[in-house]
Amino acid sequence: YTTLFRSDSDGRYSDVPVEEGAFPFNFVSFFPDFSLREALEFAQKNQASGLSGASVIGFDNVLTDPILNPDPTLGSAAPTILLTLGYLTVRSPVNIQGPAFDLEIDATGNDPTPGINNGDGSRVFSIFDTVEISNLILRGGDSQEFGGAIFTSGELTLRNNTILENTTTGNGGAIYVDGGTLMVDGTTIRDNTASLRGGGIYLAGGSVVVHNSTISGNTAVAGGGIANADGYLQIRYSTITLNTAINGGGLASFRNASAVTQIRSSIIAGNTPNDAQHMLSGADNIVSLGYNVVGIGNAVSAGIFSMPGDQSNIIDPMLAPLARLGGPTPVH
Repeated sequence: YTTLFRSDSDGRYSDVPVEEGAFPFNFVSFFPDFSLREALEFAQKNQASGLSGASVIGFDNVLTDPILNPDPTLGSAAPTILLTLGYLTVRSPVNIQGPAFDLEIDATGNDPTPGINNGDGSRVFSIFDTVEISNLILRGGDSQEFGGAIFTSGELTLRNNTILENTTTGNGGAIYVDGGTLMVDGTTIRDNTASLRGGGIYLAGGSVVVHNSTISGNTAVAGGGIANADGYLQIRYSTITLNTAINGGGLASFRNASAVTQIRSSIIAGNTPNDAQHMLSGADNIVSLGYNVVGIGNAVSAGIFSMPGDQSNIIDPMLAPLARLGGPTPVH
């Protein structure tokens, strides 16, 4: 279990001063300071040395100390790890366990123009192995393509995270999935932007399960919430609302490939200009598994949402604004 502090810019395994004792017997000790980047390097070395199983990375409470760990971002409510050496690459099995307090990983330190979304920054993570990330806030990505916050071709589980305010000039404002699997569980994906498809999630291939999660306020040309271009997508017990696109404001599923989209016990309504939309020509590939509340779109007018418990043409789902209601992430 690795204890982490905030340093990312020093490029070495440095020390952090910690004052101990009480006056007049107080003194300063120096403890190891591993950045998250350095911990990921150690995890890869563990794997290369033959150790089996996933490395576990955790975070120390010293991150909440404003003196020992001054927040590098202004106006930020949470302690922040500011990336300055590019995005974090994960090439070995890792379980990144966020702390009990809110902790942001912010990619704006890689961006020379953080106030302009022009793709000259970086994403937060690139994932190429079996990885679980939990209880973190990922923000500030500004990539040219392939995911504003996360690119993954591995086996990724996102649990109880908030992914917000990331952008890409390509596809996948928050997440780009290029093969492998993605499980999004108890996670809120909000206010991300893609210049092309998939403001929240873009599925180029592989499989994605969105479970008990919220996708809200994201923007793209097609698929403001999610765009399924050529993969298996299952949405269950989740809310997709207030997303915007030219077409497929909530969900866009592309007919011209092998995409399959299944939806159960979810709300997909209140998006602009429509909610559940097939794109391009070909056979319909959105499937209702029942008990959904859905607004409008050609998938609705085609009668797909006629399974037991389905309610369709719901223009206003009457949801409350996003808020923390006792859980780890904001929900409607």
